[in-house]
Amino acid sequence: MAKGTMPIPAYDRTMGFRLVSWSPEGAVMEGDADARFANPTGVLHGGVLTGLADSAMGITVGGLAPAGTWATNTDLQVRFLRPTWTGRLRATARVVRKGRRVVVMECDVTGPDGKLVARASSTFLFVDGRPGDKTGQADP
Repeated sequence: MAKGTMPIPAYDRTMGFRLVSWSPEGAVMEGDADARFANPTGVLHGGVLTGLADSAMGITVGGLAPAGTWATNTDLQVRFLRPTWTGRLRATARVVRKGRRVVVMECDVTGPDGKLVARASSTFLFVDGRPGDKTGQADP
């Protein structure tokens, strides 16, 4: 997706997430939140913020994966810093550290007013083979 060789994942299309920019240092994605995504209190559901941040970090790492590998999260942490309701969200992902097999990422998600609403971090592992192969997976 970042290199223009992969379609935008169905989840991102369904959620209306758009890639704004990509570089080896990080990606920026946006999405528009509306009342459909509210939790029972009327505040935007944290899963939307988490999904946008995960997508921005994932697209960054996907573009960094060495030939013959793919990347997957080994963890994902999100801190929700202030409530938000509707409007344009922006996720700005950045590489904290890139090694041969592991990439550590952070991502700030801002609301329509530009204020920080969430901060995420994740570690990604490069796995040999192609997504869906059994390579690198534990036996069930």
